[in-house]
Amino acid sequence: RAELPATGNSPSGSTADSAIFAANGIRYLAKGDETLALKLFSAAIKLSPERSDFHFLSGLTYHLKFLKGGNYDMRDSAEVGYRLAARFSPGDPEPWIQLGRLHLDANLPDVAVDDFAVAIEKQPRNADALQGLITAAYLVGDLKLALWGVRELEDNRGDPKVVNRMKSVFFTLAGQREQAATARQELRHEGFRRGGLSPRSQI
Repeated sequence: RAELPATGNSPSGSTADSAIFAANGIRYLAKGDETLALKLFSAAIKLSPERSDFHFLSGLTYHLKFLKGGNYDMRDSAEVGYRLAARFSPGDPEPWIQLGRLHLDANLPDVAVDDFAVAIEKQPRNADALQGLITAAYLVGDLKLALWGVRELEDNRGDPKVVNRMKSVFFTLAGQREQAATARQELRHEGFRRGGLSPRSQI
């Protein structure tokens, strides 16, 4: 049975100890041992309860356990971790992006739309937030919002290949055939430039 690493017991060492717990938690998480990683992150949070990154790591670990077949208690615990991370780091879009991904994984795209929207409010040019919003909007059938996200991603210099692939799909679904054809043509040209597509490739 694995034990938590020993650390100093003095109050002055609590901050350093919490960092040690978290660092070891990351190490065990990389090895696939989410159970011990969670124990270490919990120990770190106990010593430094206002460290947003520790709550984020705890949320991420529960999220991974949920993806590996965990029950909805794991999903709920992941949500708590991400929300606490957002609370202690209110300007950071990352907890909201992860909340959006969690809700997509839990088949709750309507909730994910709101999560990604908050992340975009905090950092309008965040490509991960925009791509998440596009996906969630598509899943709830909001093509107008999805196309808005694609245009924002394009304006903020998102990957042209990703942008044009999205445009070709959403313009087609919206019945805007000319724009869809233009996007497919741009996607082919981008493929030629990168050497990723042959002239006979089909979209």
